[in-house]
Parts: sequence; structure tokens; C-alpha cells
Amino acid sequence: MGKTKADKKVVREEEEEENEEESEQEEEEEDEEEEGLLLNMDDLPRSVRNRVFAMKKLQEDTDSVDAEYKQERIALERKYHERRQALYENRRQIISGEVEVPDVKEEGEEEPAAAAEDEEQPKGIPEFWSTVLSVHPAINEYIAEDDVPALSKLTDISCTLAEDYTSFTLTFHFAENEYFSNATLTKKYEVMPDLLDDQSPTLKGTEGCEIQWKAGKNLCEEETTKKQRAKSGRNKGQVRTITVKKPKRSFFHFFSPITNQAGGDNEDEDEEEEGKAQEGPVDKDGNPVKIDPESDYDIGHVIRTSLIPQAIDWFTGEAALEYDAMFGYGDEDDEEDEDDEEDEEEEEEEEEEEEAPKGKKAQPKGKKGGKGAAAPGGDEKPAECKQN
Repeated sequence: MGKTKADKKVVREEEEEENEEESEQEEEEEDEEEEGLLLNMDDLPRSVRNRVFAMKKLQEDTDSVDAEYKQERIALERKYHERRQALYENRRQIISGEVEVPDVKEEGEEEPAAAAEDEEQPKGIPEFWSTVLSVHPAINEYIAEDDVPALSKLTDISCTLAEDYTSFTLTFHFAENEYFSNATLTKKYEVMPDLLDDQSPTLKGTEGCEIQWKAGKNLCEEETTKKQRAKSGRNKGQVRTITVKKPKRSFFHFFSPITNQAGGDNEDEDEEEEGKAQEGPVDKDGNPVKIDPESDYDIGHVIRTSLIPQAIDWFTGEAALEYDAMFGYGDEDDEEDEDDEEDEEEEEEEEEEEEAPKGKKAQPKGKKGGKGAAAPGGDEKPAECKQN
């Protein structure tokens, strides 16, 4: 027999009482924890308490100075941010081809080379921003091959700051394309206390936007077909073909409206949610399909502080060289290449030994031009002993 409305009401009231008791218990535990952290002023001698009170007053005065400094710094930052925007607008016009620039005499050139009359000249700088994004090591790993044609339609990236510097919004401007109808795609980052915090601001939350994909052009998902057999009903045993959509690796996941609220009431729940975000779907090579929250903020920070201000240096590759020199990415690649070459040589030697006729030992393979190479007849030639 099912429960009556009265029984359900009683159960609901009991659950509410249990929840209230748990909340009260949690608050009491938090109060006890806070009391354990706070210094008991009554335990101090009066003379020491007076000194502590005097220092508290000094701290209040220091905080007032810091607040005044912060306000003046925000005004200064805003002033120069606006001046930079004017320069960025000039840059946008050159990239788009809206304005032309005079011929530049290159090194070793007597006169600027004239373009052939029948040669069609490109407008502006084609694929400027897609090149900038693909060059940065923190971003290019998230760009899939299918993203490249869509990113080639990117005409500008701009950044707007909140009046109090507690957030910034990145705006990606696109020319008309075959993939989506949006003219702009945005990503907003909220931080605390603000972007000018000397101890590095903490991410408070993010807000993406919805991409209006055109039919069959969604770069963030792929369609697969599979056969499904009906297990019951009138059509039991019949096979039908269904289309399944699943997410695939794409830079455009960057604009997904993911929520990453910091400073939640329940830290365990926050860590669990973050773990779920990092354990998302992967592609056939085991790479994450979506961008995890930590990497997401790194990308936003890099675009705001490096890619937008130094776009031309990333386009030419000069900034990438400096980045490699600073973080050693180039050296790691060289070491990996050397390791790969050594592995290949070892594999070749093992194959030669296996293929050698029985009873006849394979000759060791010496390095090209190196000492100790096998001499004719299988005897190893001793290395020369050079005296200093």
C-alpha cells in the first residue's frame, strides 16, 4: 500500500529537520575552528595587548594607503589601456587590409621590389590570428586539424576590462564563414579580488557563449552511426541504424559556458566537480576532448597578457623563440629527437643480429665517421690513443 499525503508530509518534515541539524552542527564546528585560530587577547599581559592594539591601528592605516594606491593604479591602467586600444585598432586595419602601408626597403635592397602587374596581391595579412594562436605552446595543443579552416576566418581578438578590474572579456571577431553564424565569440573571466592583485588573482568564475553552428558543421562533436536491435515490443529482433553524437577534440570547446566557481561552501564537492571535469572524454589518441578549467584560465590569461599585446612577435615567431629559451621547450624537443634516433639505431642493430646466419656473429654497427667501427674481417679496430 502506497504512502498517503500525510505520511509523505511527515517524511519531508523529518528530512528538513535532519538537514537543519546537520547545518547547525557544521556551523558549530566552523565556529570552534575559528576560535582555535584566533588569538585570545585576554591571555596577553596588558602592556603587550596595548602594543597589539597599536599595531592593529597601523595595519588599518596601511590598508587605507593600499586602497588609495589601488584606485590610482586602476585609473592609470585604464588610461594606458585606452591608449593601447587605439594602436590595436590601427593594427586591425592593417591586418584586414583596410589601410595600406608604404613599401619598406629591406636590407641589401637598393629599391623596394615592385610587385608584378599581373600578380594578384593578398589583402592585408591572411590568417594572421590563426597563425598567432597556433604558434603558442599553451594553445596549439588544443587546436585540432578540423579547426584550422574556421580559425582562418578570425579577423581580430580584443579584450575589455571591467571598471573595477574584477573581470575581463575576450572577444574573437570572425568573418562570415561556413561553420557558424556568430560574428563574435566571447569568453569572460571573473577574478578576486582583482586583476591588479600583487599575489596573483584567484579565478572566481567563467562565462562562455553559445555557438550558432550551421547544419552539419559543429566542430565540437562528431556523428557516428551504429546498428541497434530491438529487444522487445512489436519490432523485437529488428535492426535499425541510429546516429549518435559525441564530443570531439576542438579549440572551440574554449567557448563552452563552463562554470568554475571558486571558494564554494563545500571544498570536497568542488574537488569532486573539478575531478569530473578533468576526467572528461578523450580522443582516439587519449588526449582530452575538452579543455579542463585550469588550462582554460591559462589560455585566457595568455591571450590577454601576451598574445594580444605581442601579436606581431608571435606571428613572426620571435616571441615563440623567447618562450622556448625561457621554458626550455626547444631543448626538450631536441632531446626527444635524439632519443628517437638512438632507439631507431638500437632496433636496426637488433634486426641485423636476428637476420645474421647461424654461427656467424653480426658485426657491430659503428657510428658514422666514429672510432671503433668494425674493421673488415669482423675484428674490431682499436681506437687510436692520442697524447696531449
